[in-house]
Amino acid sequence: MKIRTRLMLGFGTILVIFVFWGLSSFDIFRIIVSNIVNINDHSLQVTNKVREFREGVHVIHKAMKDIVLLKNNDIEVEQLIIKVELERKSQLNNIANIYELCQGNKQDAIKLKNIFLAWDLIRAKVITELKNKNYIRAGEITRTEGKDHVEKLLILSQLISDHAQIRIQELFSEIIDLAKHTKVIIILVFIISLLLILFFNWWTIKAIVYPLKCLEKFAEKIQKGEYKERIQFKQKDEIGNLSKVLNFAAESIEKNTKYLDQLVSKKTVELQAANQQLQATEQQLRASNQQLQATEFELRKNLNRINGVVETVPDIIAEVDQNKKYTWVNQAGLNFFGLDVIGKEASDYFVGEQKTYEIINPLFKGSENMFYVESWQKRVDGENRLLAWWSRVLKNKDGKVIGAISTARDITEKKKADEVLKESEKKFRTLVTEMQLGLAVHEIILDDNQNPVNFRFLDINPSFENLTGLKRENIIGKTILEVLPGIEKSLIERYGEVAKAGESVKFENYSREFDKYLAVTAYRPCQNQFATILEDVTGRKKLEEHAFKVQKLESIGILAGGIAHDFNNLLGGIFGFIDLANSEAQEGKFENISAYLAKSLTMFSRAKDLSMQLLTFSKGGHPVSKQQSIIPILIHSLEFALSGSNIKLKRSIPESVWDVCIDENQIGQVIDNIVINAKQAMPIAGELFVAVQNIARGENLPVGLKENAYVCISIKDQGIGISSEHLSKIFDPFFSTKQQGSGLGLATAYSIIKKHEGEIEVKSQLGVGTTFIIYLPACTEKKSIQEKEVLNKQKFQGKALIMDDEEYLLQIFAYYLKEIGYIVTCAKNGEETIKFFTEAFRSANPFSLVMLDLTIPGEAGGREVIGKLRKIFSNFLGIACSGYSDDPVLAKPLEHGFNASLAKPYTMEDLIEVIRKNIKT
Repeated sequence: MKIRTRLMLGFGTILVIFVFWGLSSFDIFRIIVSNIVNINDHSLQVTNKVREFREGVHVIHKAMKDIVLLKNNDIEVEQLIIKVELERKSQLNNIANIYELCQGNKQDAIKLKNIFLAWDLIRAKVITELKNKNYIRAGEITRTEGKDHVEKLLILSQLISDHAQIRIQELFSEIIDLAKHTKVIIILVFIISLLLILFFNWWTIKAIVYPLKCLEKFAEKIQKGEYKERIQFKQKDEIGNLSKVLNFAAESIEKNTKYLDQLVSKKTVELQAANQQLQATEQQLRASNQQLQATEFELRKNLNRINGVVETVPDIIAEVDQNKKYTWVNQAGLNFFGLDVIGKEASDYFVGEQKTYEIINPLFKGSENMFYVESWQKRVDGENRLLAWWSRVLKNKDGKVIGAISTARDITEKKKADEVLKESEKKFRTLVTEMQLGLAVHEIILDDNQNPVNFRFLDINPSFENLTGLKRENIIGKTILEVLPGIEKSLIERYGEVAKAGESVKFENYSREFDKYLAVTAYRPCQNQFATILEDVTGRKKLEEHAFKVQKLESIGILAGGIAHDFNNLLGGIFGFIDLANSEAQEGKFENISAYLAKSLTMFSRAKDLSMQLLTFSKGGHPVSKQQSIIPILIHSLEFALSGSNIKLKRSIPESVWDVCIDENQIGQVIDNIVINAKQAMPIAGELFVAVQNIARGENLPVGLKENAYVCISIKDQGIGISSEHLSKIFDPFFSTKQQGSGLGLATAYSIIKKHEGEIEVKSQLGVGTTFIIYLPACTEKKSIQEKEVLNKQKFQGKALIMDDEEYLLQIFAYYLKEIGYIVTCAKNGEETIKFFTEAFRSANPFSLVMLDLTIPGEAGGREVIGKLRKIFSNFLGIACSGYSDDPVLAKPLEHGFNASLAKPYTMEDLIEVIRKNIKT
């Protein structure tokens, strides 16, 4: 823009501002009057549209409920669906009108539309369920989700109407305020106009003078040779055009200067590169010369070395011409044939008639290039020697045979040794063939990591065939996995160690493939091979098993007698206290009944522990573990086992001992067994030392324990001790040094500790005492602390389903659940359980708690039923119940589809505790 045009435009703008000021004052009064008239009409439109929308929502919702109620009347359902569709389109138009009318409240209108569309999706879902004949599901969706969206639509539409009224009131207030301040605004517009005039005059002067000064300074810098800076004026006037011309001039000068600098640098670099290439060529020539000299030296050196080897090698090296006459021999050849050998024919040294020429003639005719022949020849001292010859033909450039070069080795002694070895092998083969034990030679097969994965049959004797039934022609050259695919991997690894390390092993093993007990001796005859000698010991093993069964039956008789005695005592206590409570109740004396029943429950708890102990003896039940402190369990077991004895207890049990994850009943049984043994070892008096300590990860541990943190329990007595010959057998089942002992206590303790992934060791010295050391894996994570709840006040809600085949147990467990707030249904087998569960789900009132007995005689138990229930409806609390403590489901219920487990029998407190914990989680 031209400077003169800019000045004229500025004065014109001032004039327009004054004209606009006058006209705007008039328009303000006119707008105020027109807005007052339009506000009332707008209010009526918003109110009417919202009322129409609310009525339409009611119509759609009522139609949806009518559709659900009509169910199978397809004609009326179709008519109502059409009505709903027409009303839906009408309400979408109303929402669009409301959006246009809500001038200051667009967000509420958008939210109203979104809720309506979400409701429309629910409508579509209901219609889909109706078409699929799922009337209950359609009704449920209409009553819940549909009703919620209707309420939201009505509330939001009312809110839009209220906002519209509030907005109208605000507009009235704004118009009144605008009318009050119109005078002030006009004055302010006048003042602002004057300020704009003054600012425009100042801006015009600055827009001309300041750019001219900048152009002057830029021209001076160009004159001095400074080309990098540029003028940043962007206005389109005379000054802007001038700045562009100056910028272009500076840029051109700078580019030309850079081009000249680059051209000079490029030529300089090219000259330097050419010079370097000349120097490199010169160095390459020098290196090539040195390499040629080194190659010549190396060739001479190799030639001397070859000559030295040829002259010193003990084998004969000789060259003959096409007439088979010697033309050259090495020193070994001269020593064998004599110094006059050159020029003589090879046959001059043959001993007796030989077919050597017949063998080598094809070589000289060109049909072959190499041959091997053994020939008896006369040495210079007159002795006959057997030579092994390897020969290769020599040809000229035309390919014609002109002679041969040969090497020969004296194999006379080797031939004699081979004959002796063949005779020895014949005798050994006869021995192996006639021996009564099975013998097999194998080659081990290793993987890429040098681990044994298979082995191959190399040889077997007839006794091996008779012992195993495997025939030589069917297995030689085959691998064991081809012959016996089911062989144990550990056996292959064991044989692999023999083949690799070379240490012989002896062991006895039951072979399922041959149904025999075999005594095996394995040794390594050579690298990566092993041989096995097999002996059938099935008869001896059966005799040992028979003796073991007899001993086991005697021990079980002793155990059964002791347990029967303890059970009779406990049952006598239970019946006695219940009888006392019954008598008191009949006589109307109720003050002692609670105490009698509590004592009866205590006796019952001891009977339960005894039954658990019996199950552990018989099957070694899986631990049902939880994180807890070992201290109270240890102290309780010590006090119980030492009660009434004259043994002094000394203990070192710090409060900082880590928690362990254990089955408290089983670990208590371990402590009881060890302490009772210690008490029996000190019949008169003595001291028992018990210490507990933390073993951090990385400290020294017994062999076989995984690297982990452990809690170590040490129990040391001052008893008679255990002899070294008995010490290695104390954990064996049915081994006991006591006259009346069953030999199961320590065997059970060992089994329990192993199943807790721990270790138990024993150290003993005759006349000094015995120390048992127990390692249990520590739980170093802090257990979450929860406030203790009063269990008998805990109340729950919902429906519960119990499955058990015992009627009296169903009555007891149903009573427990009813007492804590559940509505209970009982089932006696899996079929009834699935039926009751399915009916409850279809009626939209499913069970929230399901308790399943794992064992139902002759029918599917809880393990099978839980999976079918989860397929129908998965959101319920499932509890596994069983009277078998060794059932793996009790130890790991989550792996079998349950949330928790309870071992029968259990109390109401046990049940409440399990439900409470699993509902929270």
